[in-house]
Amino acid sequence: MTPRSSTRRGGPRALPVVGAVVAALGLGACSALGDPSAAALVDGETVVTQADVATVLEELPLEVSNGQPVAPAQVLTFLAVGDTVESIARENGAVLGDVQARQFLASVDEEAGRPTGIYSEPTLRLISTNLMLGEITQDPALAAEVEEQFQALVDDLEVNPRYGEVSEGGAQLIVPVEHPWLPAPDADA
Repeated sequence: MTPRSSTRRGGPRALPVVGAVVAALGLGACSALGDPSAAALVDGETVVTQADVATVLEELPLEVSNGQPVAPAQVLTFLAVGDTVESIARENGAVLGDVQARQFLASVDEEAGRPTGIYSEPTLRLISTNLMLGEITQDPALAAEVEEQFQALVDDLEVNPRYGEVSEGGAQLIVPVEHPWLPAPDADA
């Protein structure tokens, strides 16, 4: 398992509400991770690191999520599904990436009246994944394919218990679960 950063390329659209993008999925459980730096392991080889999640939590403008803080499990969900979303988008000519993610974030910064930020690869990946989801799920057939692919991903997704667990249904692929013996990831990073 090789740690790999979580960014792809793409273009801007209206950003869907972060918490509702992965809605209505029936999903299963996962096993424990062996890499202490990992927040999740996708397909047995793609590692989403805790540092990636913390970086996104630190950088993501509140305006992206309607002024509400984004939960670490939501960030991890988007970083974990990035390759799946990009694959579906690529097959359908809707790949969006860093350029579009930067443009989107620049417009958010401009609307907020602040200088354009410098965003890391994990943050750009989250935004491009969200933009691609918004693009491809406009087509009902592609939305059904996304749901099917996310359900298939469940068997190949392992989540660090600090971030939660794979959902057994509901609005999010990874749901937070409190474990009193584990420190929770910092949502206010």
